[in-house]
Amino acid sequence: MHGNAVTAVKSRDSVRQLKNNVATSLLRDEIYLVQTPQTFQSSQIKKAYLQPYNTKFTDDASVVEEIGVIIHLVEGSYQNIKITFPEDLAIAELLMGNGS
Repeated sequence: MHGNAVTAVKSRDSVRQLKNNVATSLLRDEIYLVQTPQTFQSSQIKKAYLQPYNTKFTDDASVVEEIGVIIHLVEGSYQNIKITFPEDLAIAELLMGNGS
């Protein structure tokens, strides 16, 4: 038991990191796209959220990781899409058979 589990899938795309106007290729096999759900022992997440806000926090896992906890990835699903933008909602509706 690790105390946490974060679903993720391997990146299917090539990935580049931009730092100081220099784009560097990253190894696709080492890149995972984090999904939800993200689960944590209550003691881990409660302790993590006692720390001051940091702009590098993008999800619960990044907050918990900042207190020194190792995050454990479990296999997610490519069908588990994230709805962030209006076009994501349209894709979800099509997948659910509700598209017009």
